[in-house]
Amino acid sequence: MNRKTISIVLALCLMLSCIICSGFTASAANSGVSGVSLGAEIADTAADYGLAKTCEDGNILQCFNWKLSDIKSSLPTIAAAGFTSVQTSPLQRHDGNSGWYWLYQPTGFTLGNEIGSFNDLKTLCTEAHKYGIKIIVDVVANHLAGSKNGSWAGSIENDMRNSAYFHNEGECTNYDNRHDVTHKNIGMPDLNSENSYVQNKVKTYVGTLKSAGVDGIRWDAAKHISLPSESCSFWSTVIDKTMYNYGEILDAPAGKSALNINNALIQEYDDYMCVTDETYSGTITGAIRDKKVVKSKGNWNTRGVSANRVVYWGESHDTYSNGDGWTKNLDQNIIDRAYAILGARADSQAMYLSRPSSNNYSSIYAGNKGSTHFTSKEVAAVNQFHNAMVGTPESYVTGSGCYTVCRGGGAVIVAATGSNLEVSVKNGEGIVPAGTYTDQVSGTTWTVTSTTITGKIGSTGIAVIYSKNFTPAPTEKPTQAPTAAPTVKPTQAPTQPPTQAPTQAPTVKPTSPSVKVMIGDADLDNAITIVDATRIQRQLAGLVVLSADAQIAADADEDESITILDATAVQRHLAGLPTSAVNIGKYTGGTAPTSVPVPTAAPTAAPTAKPTQAPTAAPTAKPTAAPTAAPTAASTKAPSDVVILNASKTSALPEAWYAWTWGSSGGRWVTGDGGASSVTFRGLDTNVIFVRADPSKTIDWSNGSVWNKTEDLVTEFGGTFVTSGWNDSIMNGSWE
Repeated sequence: MNRKTISIVLALCLMLSCIICSGFTASAANSGVSGVSLGAEIADTAADYGLAKTCEDGNILQCFNWKLSDIKSSLPTIAAAGFTSVQTSPLQRHDGNSGWYWLYQPTGFTLGNEIGSFNDLKTLCTEAHKYGIKIIVDVVANHLAGSKNGSWAGSIENDMRNSAYFHNEGECTNYDNRHDVTHKNIGMPDLNSENSYVQNKVKTYVGTLKSAGVDGIRWDAAKHISLPSESCSFWSTVIDKTMYNYGEILDAPAGKSALNINNALIQEYDDYMCVTDETYSGTITGAIRDKKVVKSKGNWNTRGVSANRVVYWGESHDTYSNGDGWTKNLDQNIIDRAYAILGARADSQAMYLSRPSSNNYSSIYAGNKGSTHFTSKEVAAVNQFHNAMVGTPESYVTGSGCYTVCRGGGAVIVAATGSNLEVSVKNGEGIVPAGTYTDQVSGTTWTVTSTTITGKIGSTGIAVIYSKNFTPAPTEKPTQAPTAAPTVKPTQAPTQPPTQAPTQAPTVKPTSPSVKVMIGDADLDNAITIVDATRIQRQLAGLVVLSADAQIAADADEDESITILDATAVQRHLAGLPTSAVNIGKYTGGTAPTSVPVPTAAPTAAPTAKPTQAPTAAPTAKPTAAPTAAPTAASTKAPSDVVILNASKTSALPEAWYAWTWGSSGGRWVTGDGGASSVTFRGLDTNVIFVRADPSKTIDWSNGSVWNKTEDLVTEFGGTFVTSGWNDSIMNGSWE
């Protein structure tokens, strides 16, 4: 029986035993039925399994501690479960026993340990590529084996036994000091990353992995290795940009240092590799553990790192296997729910841990195959959804006790708690096409309209709805604002004037709005964003139907019809380029702006969204988004008992500014003093939400007076919060 037949049989067995969702590997099975010869070998079967074409577009299975031979024998089930990449444990030689932690204490850069040899790796890569699976190897390049005082282990390889190859500055005790983070020992002797010999040793090792067929590298302890801006050429020397690279960045590169310092550092790491987001990952897993819905939409992806450069996880080998690991005693379903949220997100990669058989630090051994729960329906369905939605936009919304990731062809809905629930959640931006869908996990029927998604979540608390035949529309997600308005240039002048209208007639808009609307604001959220351009394109493609007021707003060039030129005008406006839509961003008609949605649930008491047990470390404050442009006025430091709101970027009409604050006592309203560019607040508690409100109404969460608001923030006394734009009803911004 050849490899192709074996893969088909295994996939069919999985289907029949209900290990994965029905039909998941149908294309692979159908390939065999349609007459593939029994002598044919597997060739480019990524399409059979619906896997993404690149590591950046797919999710990762961490085969923690697995032997390479065990990974190889499991490739059919891994492919059937929808994982684009597999991550192995470190393969460097070490001198310890089989405890898992010895893999992270290498003696040098020689390949080969109980996980596998060079030949094992080469064989695995060759076989994995037949399934369309990419292989990522964990590499330890920050330190070698020894003690925290800097003494080497006795078996350090001879070519590394030179004090010039180590920093020799003692133990790191201050993780908020960037120099200490990059130059001092984190339990083992810290390699001198600035040394050219060390750099070339690591570069050679990467070349060895690549020669075996490895597709990517996971860089252990990446934040402990300096950057070019810090006079270190390590990353510019060792990174092979033809491979996928992602670095372990726990909490922040410089701990609790200033926000602008950490943001600049993480953006520089982004120049060389994707980065892990432990803070956001831990926030989601902690919230599911605590049966709560939090509104945060990310961390690094809101601080200048592109979404496709971020790696999430429900749990990692550190949060599970370390002695103080905080996820080890959590039920697998809690992790699965968190993974479903993170694994469905647009562009980013999510890593799923194959849990070891033991959660005791000292009983977890290298070379032991872990859990195969990754083959479950709910995990496989999320991966297949992620793969099918590549290239589609995202609207990530919360409410009704659920997290909902809306994509261009479907959605993943995750309940924060409970199972077998009838729910109705928001169809964010109307992105999910209206229709009837089947949940790929439970088989229940769901109904989608332009505004809502309604159905029953099954026993797992996870629903995955989309059409298996979905193909992304090329116009749904413009990747870049055009540098100039599109101009049609025929290759040959027509011999006579055209006698037929364009194949798609422009949409004729109503003549006047019922309320005051902003020109170009197709989603009526009182802001011009890329979502407006997408909404216009979706209207033209027949994927959404704009309201009468929205159609007036969508006519950005005010030529009495909605065409692709209106979407282009919005894109050019956002890019700061000249446009004929001279009134874009200005209001027309009516007497008052359309109120944006109010929160789905009014906070009647202090929000308690933070996990009771945080990951190993986390920033004290998370900004909700990186500014899209510099504030119009320089911020000034407020007195220590005062907080300033600079909302000049999100001010449009006469409005009132308030702060909902809580912490040491229940929530209460505080009225801001001053204009939008400098609204002063005194007497705030430890947490705050800034609110832009209707000045004609008494401030209240439930009476429609709230137009826009920030996410939940940790109050930075003496600081200024600068808003940068809107997303739905949320004001994005950051502390300065």
